This record gives sequence, C-alpha cells and structure tokens, in this order.
Amino acid sequence: FIDTPVKRYSSGMYLRLAFAVAAHLVSEILLVDEVLAVGDAAFQKKCIGRMNEVAHEGRTVLFVSHNMAAVRALCTRGICLDQGRVSFAGDIEHVLYRYTQSQIHTDSQPNGTQTRFTSIRVNGQNPGNIESGEGFEVGCTLELAEQVPSFRLFCIIQDANGESVVVVPSNSRVLNAANQAGVHHICVRFPALWMRPGVYSVYFKLLAVASGSGDARYLSDSMMLDVAGTDDPEMLLGSLAPNANWEI
Repeated sequence: FIDTPVKRYSSGMYLRLAFAVAAHLVSEILLVDEVLAVGDAAFQKKCIGRMNEVAHEGRTVLFVSHNMAAVRALCTRGICLDQGRVSFAGDIEHVLYRYTQSQIHTDSQPNGTQTRFTSIRVNGQNPGNIESGEGFEVGCTLELAEQVPSFRLFCIIQDANGESVVVVPSNSRVLNAANQAGVHHICVRFPALWMRPGVYSVYFKLLAVASGSGDARYLSDSMMLDVAGTDDPEMLLGSLAPNANWEI
C-alpha cells in the first residue's frame, strides 16, 4: 500500500501506520491511546509485544485503554480518570478495582424499601486481605423489611475485569432459616481457592419473590479483597496459583 493515498486508508490501516511510525521512533515516552480498539488479533499481539520491548528498554509507555486484560498485562501502575480528573492513582491492580467499582450502578435496590445488606467483611475486616492458599470467611448483615416467601442468596467474587471468579448460592436450609423479617447475620466459609494474587471484589446478591410486588433484586456494596502470594511473575499468568508439588 506504499503508493495508495492515505485518504483511502481504512481506520485499521491508519492505526497500523501510526503505530508503526511511533513504535520505531526512539523517544523517551510512548503515548498509546486505544491502539487495540481496531485490528486483528495478530496486530494486537504485535502491538503489545512492541510496547513490552519499549518498556523493558527503560523508556516510559503511557497506555490508555478500556481493555482491562491488556492494561494488566502491560502496566505496573495506573491512573483512573473520571470526568477528566484523576480519581485514583496507584498500583495497577488497585486502579483496576477502583475502575470496575465505578462502573457498578447502585440503583439495583428498589426505592421505598428497607431490605438491604450492611457490614460486609472478610475475616472480620474491610477491606479483606488474605493469602492465595488460605481459607477465609465472608460475612454481612441482611435486613429484611418483610417476610419473603421465596428467595436465593449468592456470594460473588469478581476479578478486576468484572468477571465472576466464584459464584456460591446458598442452600435450602439457610434459606428456610432466613426468610423472616428482621436482621440476619450471614457467614460464608470458603476453602483455600488458590486465586491468583491480585485485587478482587466480593459482594452479596439476593433474588426475592416478594408478596404482591413481583421479583426484586438486592445487591450489597462491593468490598475489596486483596489476595497476596508469590512475587514470581510466571504465577500471574493464570487464574489460579496453587502450591502444587512437583516430582520428576
């Protein structure tokens, strides 16, 4: 396409040309804005590879994107913007958590009701801090404004991309004991999940069939769960980081 006028380029061709020029300039700072928004998988892989090379050469890469997986793979520190202002800055896992939480709407609970979740904790603390290979407890308080004939409870753990890692529904025995109006204390005990070290979010969800008002959904506030573990970068590639035993 060397003899093709640029005005005839597609948006993808524009981006390929621009990135090719920028990637081969020896500059101290490389500013890349949504370069992965277009192009095929091979082009995106080439872009990420080149940005990694530039970063390892000791130069600065400022990567702007809504692609959470790419941001995590490339960046060690992040800045979250809200309406043109810096809302949070820090290590990349905490920034991704803050960004994910900013996208959660808080209007999921119907107006005019006092049914709600409060006081969510992990091992009695907020935020929660655990080791990758240890069990833990997630607790909260559920306030029911009225008796609910039928409902289901869920405890959900999400990663910084907003993807559900663990969804645990309550069993029928728990439901039969907690459908009366009043204050109920809930505790979910997790075994060692061997989650990859990083920042997650934990919250509760209630799906209810209330008398005369149809179905209703209630969400608790989301709490940060910081999972610590090995600093080996190879352990950050998968979703799980088990302490497996090798034998050869």
